[in-house]
Amino acid sequence: MKMKKLLSLMLVSAALATGCASAEVSSDVDTDEADVQTIVIDTIETDEADAPAAAPVPVTEDAVTTEYADTEETVSASQEEKTVFPAGTWMLYEVTALDELIPIGYCFTNDDGRSGENWLFEDGSGYQFEYEIGINEIRVAVDGQDVIVPVAGGDLSYVMLDIPDCGRVNMVHFSDGTKADIPEFYSNEQLGLMAQQYYTILNEYTPSCVGTQSNADGTVTIQLYDSFEDHNSTSAWYTVDRWSTVGTDDIMGEEINLLHVLLQEE
Repeated sequence: MKMKKLLSLMLVSAALATGCASAEVSSDVDTDEADVQTIVIDTIETDEADAPAAAPVPVTEDAVTTEYADTEETVSASQEEKTVFPAGTWMLYEVTALDELIPIGYCFTNDDGRSGENWLFEDGSGYQFEYEIGINEIRVAVDGQDVIVPVAGGDLSYVMLDIPDCGRVNMVHFSDGTKADIPEFYSNEQLGLMAQQYYTILNEYTPSCVGTQSNADGTVTIQLYDSFEDHNSTSAWYTVDRWSTVGTDDIMGEEINLLHVLLQEE
């Protein structure tokens, strides 16, 4: 559950990493009038009698309007950057201790700049979330609970998050399409069950245990085995693509297609 909540954080963090939350303008100046007069007296060395009178600077309505308009435009643009992020699909990656990127799911960010949805490759679960941008962090609400995740760096298309107790997760924006354009995939759990059924069809035996591991190239390695008190007995190792289920029998060195064999048995 923690990973589920924390992964959702990743969405909009890009703006935080590029300093988009810098549009705060302070106009509070507590300057005492006496102090101002003292500063003026101390810094003017010209004799007052010899100093020429300064010509007044005319202030026109146009000048005031222009100056105010420029300031307002600058602040508004900066404020807009804080909430406008690239909508579309992101790939979520776990960063290993060896800096290897392992795909772990999809994230879709809506064009409202404050909500999205995640789908995880491990079990296929999907959930919606809302987020609020802070300074170098994002607050994400999942299932009515808030989680704060620091942003480690990145830009508007590549976001790096430091998730407590889980490590580094990176987000890469790769599509501006809609949720309907997200490729369908098989979760690790689904692929494990499919591999178990595939082995049973070919060998008339069903190994009791299944283990899966996501790989950096988008494939999933599946181990079918039986567990005993002092050892495990492996029946098969398969490595398959999570989108097509096509892959390799790693022990026999042969090409396999899990879905094709299962459909033939129906």
